[in-house]
Amino acid sequence: MRVTLKVSEGRPRTVAMEPPERAKFVIGRGEDCDLRLASPLVSRHHCVLTVQDGRIFVRDLESSNGTGVNNQILVGQRPLRDGDELWVAATPVTVRIQRDRNVSTLVDEVFRTLWRSRGAPPRSPQASGGQS
Repeated sequence: MRVTLKVSEGRPRTVAMEPPERAKFVIGRGEDCDLRLASPLVSRHHCVLTVQDGRIFVRDLESSNGTGVNNQILVGQRPLRDGDELWVAATPVTVRIQRDRNVSTLVDEVFRTLWRSRGAPPRSPQASGGQS
């Protein structure tokens, strides 16, 4: 999985969450933050992104001006999806999540596409034990 955060205000940039499986990724104004935002509206430790069971979650760290996702105020913890707009105080940050596709998933997709075009039920070699 590859996670990038695109900041378009202030100093525009794209930051990768490297590696995404890290325990936490802190966003804020503090020097020890993984993504630093210079806005005075952003708290020193504003919000944190975490990875749990292959999903990305965001949680506000009791910031002064709040955190939002897709124009909704964040309460508690919330999962993030590809394309979500994270609001750190008044600073928008676009979340991009690219999932790794393993060989088994690719084989399944190819077989589903082939069988769908022939009108047969989608089955892959894995579903039948790999035998013809």
